[in-house]
Amino acid sequence: MSHQTTMNGSTNGNRSDETARGSARAVAGNAADVLHDVTALAELQAKLLAADLKTTGRRTIVPTACLTVAACLLLGLVPIVLFGVGELMLEYTELSLAIALFLASGLALFLAGVFAVVGWLTLKNVFRELESSTTELKQNISWIKQTLKNGGSVQRR
Repeated sequence: MSHQTTMNGSTNGNRSDETARGSARAVAGNAADVLHDVTALAELQAKLLAADLKTTGRRTIVPTACLTVAACLLLGLVPIVLFGVGELMLEYTELSLAIALFLASGLALFLAGVFAVVGWLTLKNVFRELESSTTELKQNISWIKQTLKNGGSVQRR
């Protein structure tokens, strides 16, 4: 019978070797496809992150400037302005020196708070730009996990 295996394995052995080689090539091809897709996704993810950071960087200029102005008010001008305002209150009202200085410092604290809140709220909203990178990264990781779970069979998105 010609379809039976001979003792040296020459008849069916060749088919088994060819099948094994074909399976190995298919596995290697699937692994290469997955690796190629993962590499392409990583490259695209990096480009998206760079674009988002560039946009975010531009949008942080105004909030950072507001926070810097608030800090400068508190650190640089506060002692001089507070003392001057306190002295003016002392001269034009019947307040004591302590109360006049306290009211002046309260005014400066209020102004610094307004600048800080405006800067903080604006800066907080700017970082929402990174949500597109984060969302895309989560989708890519999910796709990679699903592809690896399915034995490397690539499903295009």
